[in-house]
Amino acid sequence: MTEQQFIEELKSLLDTEYDIETGTELGDIDEWDSLAAMALFTFLKDEFDITVKVADLMALKKVSDLTALVEDKLS
Repeated sequence: MTEQQFIEELKSLLDTEYDIETGTELGDIDEWDSLAAMALFTFLKDEFDITVKVADLMALKKVSDLTALVEDKLS
């Protein structure tokens, strides 16, 4: 999955029309909350078979932090 495909999956998961890019602050996305982080947790487990603590997801600041976390877990 490319970074752009991941961002599109994130947009779908959050059910948002917000223009999400790698530099987007997660806190700027109205739909980003603890429930969204839990949904992302499930997506990461199902799609990539990686486990990340929801608290760690909530601590991320930018979409680029999220993609870096996933890349790190996959390597």
